[in-house]
Amino acid sequence: MDKFSSTAGRPLLSKCLNLVFASRSDSTGTACIEAMGAILGLKDSTNMYKQLYGCVNAFLTAPGGMNAYFDECLPGAGAEVRQLLLQFMNERADNWREASAMNRVSLPRYVDMDWSIHVRKASAESSNIGTPAVLMELQVENQPSLIDEIPRVDRVGIELTREKLETVLDGFYRIREQLSSVTGGK
Repeated sequence: MDKFSSTAGRPLLSKCLNLVFASRSDSTGTACIEAMGAILGLKDSTNMYKQLYGCVNAFLTAPGGMNAYFDECLPGAGAEVRQLLLQFMNERADNWREASAMNRVSLPRYVDMDWSIHVRKASAESSNIGTPAVLMELQVENQPSLIDEIPRVDRVGIELTREKLETVLDGFYRIREQLSSVTGGK
C-alpha cells in the first residue's frame, strides 16, 4: 500500500480503484488481479486486490466508518495512504453510486398470459392418456442491460395438471390475502 504514497503512485492508485470498482460483478476478480499486476509490476496482486476490494465495498456501504475499517483491515497503511484512498473514493462516490444504481438487478416484469386446456392423446404412461392439463404461456419483459436497449419479451411455457393448478392458485390466493392485509383491503 505504501507504493501509492509517492507522487508516481497516485495515478496507479486511481487506476487500481477504478479497476476494483468495475470488477465488483466478477465473482473471481481474475481479470482485475491480472490488470493490477500489470499496472503495478507485481507477479501476484491478489492481496492488493483483496485489500482495495474490501476498501471500496466498505466505502460504498458505510463511507463514514472508513477510519474503523482502516484500523481493522489495513492497520499497516500509513496516514498518507489512508488519506489518498479517502480522497480518491470521495471524488468517485457520485459516479460509483450512479453506476451501482444503473447495474441494480431487477426482476422481469409480467406482460401477459395465454392459456388453453389440452387433453393428452399420447403419453409414456397409459394412465396419463385422456388427462386434461392447462398449457400456459407467460410473457415477461426482461430488464435491459444497456441504457438505450429495448427490453426483450420472453415467453415461458408451463404445463399444469389439475393438482398443480390447484397448488398454484392456492398460493396466489394466499398472496392476495397478505397483500390485502398489508394495504388495508384496498
